[in-house]
Amino acid sequence: MLASFARLGDITEPERSITYGVVKPGPEHEDGILFVRGGDVLGGRVAISGLRTITSEVSTEYKRTLLRGGELLVSLVGNPGEVAVAPEALTGANIARQVGLVALRAEVNTKYVYPPGEAHLPADLPRT
Repeated sequence: MLASFARLGDITEPERSITYGVVKPGPEHEDGILFVRGGDVLGGRVAISGLRTITSEVSTEYKRTLLRGGELLVSLVGNPGEVAVAPEALTGANIARQVGLVALRAEVNTKYVYPPGEAHLPADLPRT
């Protein structure tokens, strides 16, 4: 099988650039929006049971990072390099600035960008 390579920016949704999330989340809000932090991404999964919440007002300020399900979430702080695919259960949740969001185009199969069983980005990724 031949491998092909593309820059992430070329295979992401055009209206959703590679980015990070909420900078100042404020205090936890009991009936708030689920909020994924860098330490919540570990072992190829998001630890949903331990997620904190933020107010809907704060989340709305960062609507570009509202999850739809299927995005790649990259821990930038906490567990650097750890990666997970956002599950559908997190649709409507938001992310912290400690998490990078990569929203792939619909025609790109996530398993070819982030193979199942991998939990982190390789340290020797080619850079261009």
